[in-house]
Amino acid sequence: MTRRAPLRLLVIALLVMLSAAVVGCPAPENSPDTPTTDDQQALQLPTVEAKNLAALATQMGIGDSFTIDANPLQGPIGEPALNGNLVMQVNSTDRDVKVDEDTVPKLGAAYGAGLLRGEQYVSKRGVYFIVNYSVTNDTDGLLKPGAHVNGGFTLADGTGREWEPMDFVTDHFDGSAAFALQLDLFDPREFVLQGERKTTILAFDIAEDASNLRLRSNILGLEIMLDQ
Repeated sequence: MTRRAPLRLLVIALLVMLSAAVVGCPAPENSPDTPTTDDQQALQLPTVEAKNLAALATQMGIGDSFTIDANPLQGPIGEPALNGNLVMQVNSTDRDVKVDEDTVPKLGAAYGAGLLRGEQYVSKRGVYFIVNYSVTNDTDGLLKPGAHVNGGFTLADGTGREWEPMDFVTDHFDGSAAFALQLDLFDPREFVLQGERKTTILAFDIAEDASNLRLRSNILGLEIMLDQ
């Protein structure tokens, strides 16, 4: 029995040493291949590359009024397709616009107001670009510009780069709604009733060097030259 005591002491000593080694080991750091929070946010931005964009059938410009068939435009989920026409006109554009502090609360809690840091409202690609347009609802239903119009148009530059309108998923806030409210225009998240005409905003986050800009709608076969 007396010979077992040293063995027990040796085992206890080894266990104490192993425990000390585990406790003293520093916590693992992110490896170079582990995305940080900033990296994950950066990965959310879709890649925009230059490409050859074929000219579309109809060419319009700022100030031109045009009529389009509303039926191909996709509306809010669960809403029936619109039958009839929309009368649209691009009034003006503005480049490198900023989100004012008092605009954020106007968006409402559901859109992240008060829940996101200030840098979330700063362009991630280069500059914010907004298109001021008017639309008349000559259909049999309710028009939601933030769905029907935003879903039907992109913004392209002279190199063929193409940007989707800003949205909550990619940009963490609804840019079109933010700049419309900032300018005291119609909120594109609301519905335009039959026969009504409203002026609102279509917003994009684009590269700072983008030029020769134009709105494009492949589904409508329409381009609107913006002279910028």
